[in-house]
Amino acid sequence: MKTFTWLTLFQLLLGTWFLVSLPRNIMLMFMGGDALATAIFLTALLLVPLALTAGFKKRVYAAAGAAGTLVVLMSFLRAYVRTGFQEPYFSIADLTVVPQSSPMVLFFVSLLLGLICIGWMIKKVLFLDRTT
Repeated sequence: MKTFTWLTLFQLLLGTWFLVSLPRNIMLMFMGGDALATAIFLTALLLVPLALTAGFKKRVYAAAGAAGTLVVLMSFLRAYVRTGFQEPYFSIADLTVVPQSSPMVLFFVSLLLGLICIGWMIKKVLFLDRTT
């Protein structure tokens, strides 16, 4: 827990440095320029003290929950940073959407076959001949 706590504290300092080193237009997305990005950023900032407190008090489940949630939130923030860097050159809105149903059909067929196999294995385990 000490390692987790000190590395989280170090990551807070490193993340602050990274935020400040971003180009101004991208940094301002998290400072009120984009409502959703700002909300995610503030939520993550509020979770950091919770993770640190749980770490210092050796509360493993609380620290793990806070850290897991932070990882998810930071992945969203990373997507905003990536979009901000790509904005002058590329926009997702420029892409043409071509619907394709064959990958979805393949997925559902594979899912069905997998569930059938799992059901067969569970049946074999539950009704195992225990006389030998």
